[in-house]
Amino acid sequence: MKKRTVFLAMVLLSLLALLFSCEKKQEYTITFKVLDDTYKTETLPMDTLPAVVKNPTVKGYAFLGWYYDNGSPFVLSEFSPERDTVDGSLTVYAKLIPTYTVEFISVDTVHTSQSLTYDKLPTLPTAPERGGHRFAGWYYDKDTWQKKFDINSFDPTADAADGSFKLYARYISVYTVFYYIDNQYAYKEILDFNEKPNAPTAPKKEGYVFDGWYFDNLLWERRFDTESFVPESIGAGGELALFARYTEKTEEQPGDDGTLGGGGNSDDNGWTGIRK
Repeated sequence: MKKRTVFLAMVLLSLLALLFSCEKKQEYTITFKVLDDTYKTETLPMDTLPAVVKNPTVKGYAFLGWYYDNGSPFVLSEFSPERDTVDGSLTVYAKLIPTYTVEFISVDTVHTSQSLTYDKLPTLPTAPERGGHRFAGWYYDKDTWQKKFDINSFDPTADAADGSFKLYARYISVYTVFYYIDNQYAYKEILDFNEKPNAPTAPKKEGYVFDGWYFDNLLWERRFDTESFVPESIGAGGELALFARYTEKTEEQPGDDGTLGGGGNSDDNGWTGIRK
């Protein structure tokens, strides 16, 4: 009787072990790893696919997808738990590739930033407009403006080896000079703050001699002189008006035989009538 009881107990234990073994085979465990760290683990029935896993974000890397340990891509729609797991478990790995980051800064504010793999070049953005200034390019350095960024010579592996760098928008102050003839707008120049106006010779006017450009009209007391003019005195975005003065010719003065306005005829200086 005792032997029979022991035998039955052993049979029962075997059946329980078999049942437990069969039950275990009905589940599998899948583990997602990022840089050797466990990102997510799921234990699921064999007939159930894992939920879509949110792409990991790792600073300094671009995520290219999930892969088996043999380098093949893990495609969820093609995954079969019974076929692709070993002893009820599977580990897939995040494929990452190093990236670098470039920040485009305009007037101490980050205008935009780009994160790129090392086989890609940055896309230069359009710099924000700044009143009274013109955009003069992107630079590695600010204030001194000695090192201008050149996309054609840029090498990410060498120039962005630290993983990030900044580019600064350079702006140059400009001012505008308006030229008037007979109190009518004729021409304008937009100049950098350190450039002086060209002050071209005005068109010929029959019966008159051109006497230069003046800051004031009618009174003609302040004549414009290129040598003594200081462009910086105008200020960024400033405007300057210059008026052409003509004096009646005398017998001692050779007369100008050109014409001004109306007819649209070109003169020796390339002016065609009154420019508007």
